[in-house]
Amino acid sequence: IAIASCSNYPFGFFNAYDEIAGDADVDVVAHLGDYIYEYSEDGYGGETGKRIDRVHEPRHEIISLDDYRTRHAQYKSDAGSRAMHGRHPLIVIWDDHESANNPWMHGAENHQANEGDWYERRAVSLQAFFEWMPVRDPEPGQPPEKYWRHYRFGDLASLVTLESRHTGRSEQIYWGDLTRFESAEDAQAYYRDVIGDESRTFLSAELESFVADSLRESVEAGRRWRVIGNQSVMARVVIPRLDDPYFGELRGELDGTGRRTLDGLVRRGELGVPGDLDAWSGYPAARERFFQIAKDAGARDLLVISGDSHSYWANALYDELGQSMGVEFGTTGITSPRGLLSIGEEALERYDRLAAEANREVIWTDGRYRGYIRLEIDHAGARADYVTVTNIETRDYDTRIVYTANIASENGELRYL
Repeated sequence: IAIASCSNYPFGFFNAYDEIAGDADVDVVAHLGDYIYEYSEDGYGGETGKRIDRVHEPRHEIISLDDYRTRHAQYKSDAGSRAMHGRHPLIVIWDDHESANNPWMHGAENHQANEGDWYERRAVSLQAFFEWMPVRDPEPGQPPEKYWRHYRFGDLASLVTLESRHTGRSEQIYWGDLTRFESAEDAQAYYRDVIGDESRTFLSAELESFVADSLRESVEAGRRWRVIGNQSVMARVVIPRLDDPYFGELRGELDGTGRRTLDGLVRRGELGVPGDLDAWSGYPAARERFFQIAKDAGARDLLVISGDSHSYWANALYDELGQSMGVEFGTTGITSPRGLLSIGEEALERYDRLAAEANREVIWTDGRYRGYIRLEIDHAGARADYVTVTNIETRDYDTRIVYTANIASENGELRYL
């Protein structure tokens, strides 16, 4: 399985797709969303796009059906994209940018009042998705946003895909101005009582029921692996404390964007809070419900594959009682860069090492690269190679493996070797 996510056209050429296309051993590509981006020529990636002549079409933010169709067509025009689609089947789910940044059930962060009705925009974006992506159409009478499926690979694996944007997600709660919290205790109480409220949902009740049935069927069928195709990072990840004098010295060397990014990390590290509240860490009660569904099905051996973060992850998953629930492989962007790169590659490498040390669930992470994950599973075990492409601003590139994770299944649990 080639695991891909976050292919932003203006940021560069889809060389990782080209590399996937050339791998004859790939049986299927699992694309975990952000296959397109909705922004205008001046939006996210726009500056790079103008420099390397990869400007979004249409040049305005996409809103109408014709807009979304034109944008999908442009992304398919990339040579690496054409090669990948020509040589491999795809199992593909959407994330947010196939419609608009950070949607929830009744709106999106990047949908404004002057951009028309949200539900109409969502409907045309999903219509274009089904028109342009190699996926089976919804069943007659089934709303297109109810897009979740169970793929069975003989006696080897189940792959269950989730929909966590349009059908069950409560509105995101962001930290905003963190200076309003005078202490770590206040911030963590806000996280526990407000963000962690039991009523906040991430998946719809119908999808949770589907997951329960799919996992139960997979266990009863005796398949070796239960793979979860998932948009956002599932592991618990809090910001580490940045007490190292290195970061204090770095601040004076950074420009405005980098300095603001570092200041935010330092403050959140002092408060001991998660960084990404659009991911599962913004919905901790929903994550526990998901784990309980897996436990009830006898499936504490989840192999979760995740996108969205523009960073590589090798994570171990635990429920709130400390029980092992499986592992998570998070892939970086095909071209989309991690926002924390504004503090510099050396600083980001140090930060990621501290994040792994500070979080039990993070075995390894690195946000400096673009590429994909090559996941090989058989009845004996699983191996994930984190493959980076060395260049995306031209079509000339090399690849290298920056990390390898090997997984074994023992007594119904997964562990890193």
